[in-house]
Amino acid sequence: MRKYISAVLVLLALLPMTSGVMADEQTDPHLMPEIHSPDTAPTPAFRPGSVPADTELLDGIRMPVHALLLSMLESGCSYESGDDRFVWNALYYALSMFGQTDDRAQLTDTALLLPSESALDFLRAIFRDRDTLPPVPQDMADLVAYRILTDTYALALGDLGLARLELSKPVSDRDGLVAVTGTLTGPDAQDPLCTARLLLEPNESMFGFAIVHAQML
Repeated sequence: MRKYISAVLVLLALLPMTSGVMADEQTDPHLMPEIHSPDTAPTPAFRPGSVPADTELLDGIRMPVHALLLSMLESGCSYESGDDRFVWNALYYALSMFGQTDDRAQLTDTALLLPSESALDFLRAIFRDRDTLPPVPQDMADLVAYRILTDTYALALGDLGLARLELSKPVSDRDGLVAVTGTLTGPDAQDPLCTARLLLEPNESMFGFAIVHAQML
């Protein structure tokens, strides 16, 4: 019961900080919002827009893995790379929590704006077999809106909440894949919310790897 309550508290803490993408931002592509610098954005662990893979492996993979495990925890603990709803749920976690660390990001009073290439960078890291962005599911329209004229996504802002990610030491196998274990913990860091085993494939993408598969333990 304690584990269940912790999971609920973490997911509640991860609700968007805004009430959603404003309706006029979804339907009026000609609207030019006032842009300002993300002065309150968290300090990135790497130079925005650079390659996280240039850092240590565990630093490079931390953001995509964190977002994926949150999505798996919410959706029933399965890695569903072929499910567009699951894919966009993981992307929303990744972009809303970590998108501000990208120097391509812009903030309005109501949303975070990111070019599609930024979303693609996260997509290709979280899902090796996906190389195009699927349409945003209708039931996520209040969280993510695509602006076709500028090829950007407007996202309701999210935060890291109380969940923390712990990663094991990576282990390489003879096929060139890298295995790592990720654990999400609650605020007391004593009762894990979930633990998953992930297989990573090194590549030349922004993050330097792609998740091949993930399975809850």
